[in-house]
Amino acid sequence: MLIKLGIFFSLIFGYVSFVFADIPTFPSDCFLGKNFCSRAQVIHDQQNRRVIRVEIFVQMFKAEYSKFEELKDLYFQFEDWPSYAGHSDSISFIESASKVGPAPLAAIRHQAHYTTKAPWPVSKAEVFDLLEYQEIAKAQGVVYAVEFSQVQDFSARKGVKYNYGQLHLLDDQHDRWLVYFYSDVIPGIDVLPNVAAPFILKPMEDILRGMFKQ
Repeated sequence: MLIKLGIFFSLIFGYVSFVFADIPTFPSDCFLGKNFCSRAQVIHDQQNRRVIRVEIFVQMFKAEYSKFEELKDLYFQFEDWPSYAGHSDSISFIESASKVGPAPLAAIRHQAHYTTKAPWPVSKAEVFDLLEYQEIAKAQGVVYAVEFSQVQDFSARKGVKYNYGQLHLLDDQHDRWLVYFYSDVIPGIDVLPNVAAPFILKPMEDILRGMFKQ
């Protein structure tokens, strides 16, 4: 079951972009004795491509983070991502840096260069990518929503053919913030998507666990 968040209109130099944002119902057992859960599955996206969808669900308590902006700031401190993943054995950062896109938007960008474990017979994959972030529409209960996508003219890209995703911060109107992150990925290595899926999920799991102290 999906909660539709509606349509976001971005009018730039006569160009209209329509973004449909979906948040699935959180797994019923996600927070039983824990504050974090995740899953990875192979799906067909709107262009009918087979992509690996990584989803991560987190609950954070307002007693520790009184404002959602604190969670937002943790995510966008890209220079701290290597330390978030400092105890990971699945990802090793070479670079993680904040960039700014061209005027007039001056969008937030993330330049990331790292190595990850990969399925046999590859064993290790190098990824170098540049992602750009844009805010999108929010539904009731959602306090912040953003999408990211690859900067198309980034010529140094390696290790990933496609990467699009979203981050949503929700207010449960009680004592918690809820975090929903997803990323649709087509890796650069030629392996079966269901074989690659755990290797795509684990690095992002490790980053977000470190980010949100899980």
